Amino acid sequence: MIKSLSLIVVSMDHIGSTYYNKPRKLAAAERTFLENINLTVRLAQIRGILCTAYNSQSGETDIARLESEGEGLPYWKPNQRKSR
Repeated sequence: MIKSLSLIVVSMDHIGSTYYNKPRKLAAAERTFLENINLTVRLAQIRGILCTAYNSQSGETDIARLESEGEGLPYWKPNQRKSR
């Protein structure tokens, strides 16, 4: 889990540093990297590990609180635009 997180964070930092003034190349490099490392699979595995650990160490009140906090997260939706 730590290796995957380090791979993602450090690599994204390196990509950003390399292409910081070239937005199209930055986007392409990020997309290629994330596809090649199976980002969604890795993040799903990490989430599973963290949820299992949290659930085994927390009481029902803690879990309910965590779930209610997750309800307001700004999940991605089609056609979202960033406000500038």
